[in-house]
Amino acid sequence: MRKSKLVFLVFLMTFLTVFPSLVHASGKEATIVSHTIPSTMQAGVTYPVSITVRNDGSEEWSEKDLYRLGDVNDSDPFTKGRKLIPEGQTVKPGQTITFSFDMTAPSAIKATYTTDWRMVQEGVTCSVRR
Repeated sequence: MRKSKLVFLVFLMTFLTVFPSLVHASGKEATIVSHTIPSTMQAGVTYPVSITVRNDGSEEWSEKDLYRLGDVNDSDPFTKGRKLIPEGQTVKPGQTITFSFDMTAPSAIKATYTTDWRMVQEGVTCSVRR
């Protein structure tokens, strides 16, 4: 094996693109205002991350109304499942909420992976503005 291939395998990194999302859906607008997702991750390693979303719409968000942070197309390669608003908490228009969870970089060899998120209301709507 050539030295350059060995170095590549030893330092295999997973590169990731994060797409901040803005949601437009009559009263359900949202903006991802910050996140702590690393721009590069080592394959197979788990990282604690957070995503902060601002409610730019006219409706309050709560778990009882089924508002959640969801990955676009339910196909995120780093984590699975919707991220819930804590029971009893509401996010009023203009307020932010921070979702904290773990992401694990895929161990499959691929140059770039994409993670993208949006606020959804289960069974009602999920829309994104970029």
